[in-house]
Amino acid sequence: MEREISPATHMQAFNLNLTSSLFNSVQGTKAVVFDQPLFRLFDSFISYTSMSQNYGIKRNLSLYNLTEVDVDHAFYFLTPNANIAKQALAHVLRIAKSKSIKGIHIRFLPEASMAITNIFKECNFTEIELTISALPIYWITLDTFSLTLCDPNVLFKNVVHNDVVSLHKCAHAISQLDIQTRNTATLRYHGEMSKIVTNILLQLRINEQKSPQKSVVKKIEINDIIIIDRFVDPITPLLIPSTFDGLIDEFFEVDSCGNVTVDTLELKDRTSLEKNEKPRIKLSLNDEYYQSIRDLHIGAVAPVISQTLKELTKQENQARDVSNSVAVYKMLVSKLNEFVKQKKSCNQYLRLVEMIFKRLSEDIIQDLLDCQTEILEGIYLGDKVIPFLECNLISGKEFLRTVRLICLQSIVNNGLKKDTLKNYQRLIVQTYGIHKLQFLIKLQMAGLLSEKNGSIKKTPSSFNFENFASTKRTFNLLPKDVVDSVGQKDASYAFNGYAPLLVRFLEKNSRVDWSDFKTKQSSQLTTNSDEEDGKKMLFVIGGLTRAESSCIKLHFKVISSTEFISGNQFINAFE
Repeated sequence: MEREISPATHMQAFNLNLTSSLFNSVQGTKAVVFDQPLFRLFDSFISYTSMSQNYGIKRNLSLYNLTEVDVDHAFYFLTPNANIAKQALAHVLRIAKSKSIKGIHIRFLPEASMAITNIFKECNFTEIELTISALPIYWITLDTFSLTLCDPNVLFKNVVHNDVVSLHKCAHAISQLDIQTRNTATLRYHGEMSKIVTNILLQLRINEQKSPQKSVVKKIEINDIIIIDRFVDPITPLLIPSTFDGLIDEFFEVDSCGNVTVDTLELKDRTSLEKNEKPRIKLSLNDEYYQSIRDLHIGAVAPVISQTLKELTKQENQARDVSNSVAVYKMLVSKLNEFVKQKKSCNQYLRLVEMIFKRLSEDIIQDLLDCQTEILEGIYLGDKVIPFLECNLISGKEFLRTVRLICLQSIVNNGLKKDTLKNYQRLIVQTYGIHKLQFLIKLQMAGLLSEKNGSIKKTPSSFNFENFASTKRTFNLLPKDVVDSVGQKDASYAFNGYAPLLVRFLEKNSRVDWSDFKTKQSSQLTTNSDEEDGKKMLFVIGGLTRAESSCIKLHFKVISSTEFISGNQFINAFE
């Protein structure tokens, strides 16, 4: 029986195979030129060191440094952006003057329009091979069950510009996985954007069936693909979470490769830098131990790490006690080194916990959390400016987090009174400038900020918040019967006592055969998709928070989204 691999691991291998096939298609020395965001994408499945050792890559060139090179082939990896393409054109024309160059290979990720590829039509080389095509790498793998398209602007593109190109990208990305299920997965969708993506995906299935049959080496075991709009629950991304993973993203921002950059002096608890030490340091959050603690409530992390350190120290001492000879001691050196490495990792995460608690204990953050709870509980309606938020806007403190709470106040009250909204707008313009009005208008177009009975059209949401109190009761969003608020028995642990609406909605539908979802059953389906719970893929269009992901991991084999977002990233996408 063939060993099953996770979909995330499969896509990581898929990306690597695409890249290695490209590099192996030509002989000789090579250079790579990355559009900067794509370097991070590649780093998630292949390091530059691996490129150098295995594929003859000798140079990593900057797109903005025009220079000649002494290699045979140059590979360009570009996003489908006209300005980037024009910059690359200038670089290509310069590279082409190099005496050694034999081939220039331009790849757009994941694809590009004819208008963008035509930018290179003036490259009429006679002695240099020029190739221009798409490289369909869509997914970044965060771990064995999480995938992201690394696109935080999908909502902005659709809401503000009515641009469905990003939805086509979503459909093609899902199709890559769908093909590996041999198109047998049942498609379920909820929301306007999800409907569009599903319809495109169905057409891709038809096209796939008409094309010559391709053998699938490894079949991914996914029975259901659940596609849902972020706007089913626009509330949760506005909130400050309480999980370890969520708070690291909230305060430090985790990048697309699972790294976080922090202040060196704060991390090492020092007052001055050592010689040649950088002021900021990048930490990887990709080790197995982090995976075991990331979903915990922040209050539960330190005790778990402390217990781990005690156990490691005990094991280390036992290992030293039995090393009573030189031969035995040599055998144990590698094991002792592993103990040291694990203890260093634990101490690093323990320090991150301390840094998070330092921020959580600040008066401004405590007041933000209190205000967040009071809005959710219905203490503040939409008829007046909240004094605490007014003070923040006047003093210029915590702009994005303050705007998040203004949006929260607006959503749960089905809009703000005209005077209330105008007062918020006036305060923001007085403190931050007239240019912020454009930002506020975009938030109104998204429905994140609105005037009661206002004229600006809101994006359709699946839930009617005219009576948020009813929604709270129906989905038990503020449960009062949770005994252990730090434990993971109820989703409310992840957001300071508030259960994410998206999570509750998914939990409810998993119990009632997804009755709130439209279903497109595959004609090739041979088994009941509900027989094997857990063989489901979730795809959230518009972003998913890490704290939400922590709540729903037990229900889905793979959790995917256009991006894993923090609250500030969610709002800042409309800036």
